[in-house]
Amino acid sequence: MRIVQHLTFLLILSVSFNSHSNQDTPFKVVQDFFAATSAFDVKGLRAACTEDFQLLEIDELWDMDFLVKLTKRSEGKFQRRNFFSVIKQEMKGDMVWISYWNKAEFVDYGEVNKKNEAFWLESVVLIRKNNEWKIQMLHSSRAKPEKIPQDVVFEEYVGKS
Repeated sequence: MRIVQHLTFLLILSVSFNSHSNQDTPFKVVQDFFAATSAFDVKGLRAACTEDFQLLEIDELWDMDFLVKLTKRSEGKFQRRNFFSVIKQEMKGDMVWISYWNKAEFVDYGEVNKKNEAFWLESVVLIRKNNEWKIQMLHSSRAKPEKIPQDVVFEEYVGKS
């Protein structure tokens, strides 16, 4: 009888863990945003963001229309792989802000498959609308590799297949 109880408990724990782990977290929306960027997926970019989305990119102010134009213009010119390391997440009701390290590996098709890396220190504000997290504001600062703490571990995110 005890074995049946233990197996039942493990099954319940397993099901509840798996259903929880499949739920979208706010940061997954950020990862999907960058995966959409890498796939030149304009629809995916728009789906991840609010209508009043704002991107502070190094020293420029971008909106969704500008980002869409840039994405369309860049299609087929390079391949991008995305890596992240979350620093901190703070949730207050239907708003969350997250700070994280962002690393991209690029293969530039125009320069005989030249490979490059770029790093950013970023923060993002997401709001929950209709039970979905949406990026409202993203702030991006270019980071020098030597400035990134040695204990940072980047994890690749590929996105939806």
